[in-house]
Amino acid sequence: MRKLNGALVVGTLCAVLAGNAFAADATFETKFTYSKSASMAENYSNFERTAKEACETEVDNIGRQALSTKSRLELNCQNELLTKVVTATRNEILIAYHKQKMATAQG
Repeated sequence: MRKLNGALVVGTLCAVLAGNAFAADATFETKFTYSKSASMAENYSNFERTAKEACETEVDNIGRQALSTKSRLELNCQNELLTKVVTATRNEILIAYHKQKMATAQG
């Protein structure tokens, strides 16, 4: 398995946090794994799981919020983080798959 560049991941998370109206100096770090030998669905599923866990933890660390606000912040964080990490793979099939999933989710 190949790990994505740590600096890219940290930069991505900073952008996600700023985009979600978190404190400008709030940052966190997480690591995504990407395997060229794994299927697109396996890589994407791994990205989703990592983004969900990272965003849930970060929102919890920021403080207690109303449940609806917390859920919205977590979902926005996950979607932005997934878009950034999928784009960073430069895998056109994975990028197309992600765009389709996002369009379906928005309904």
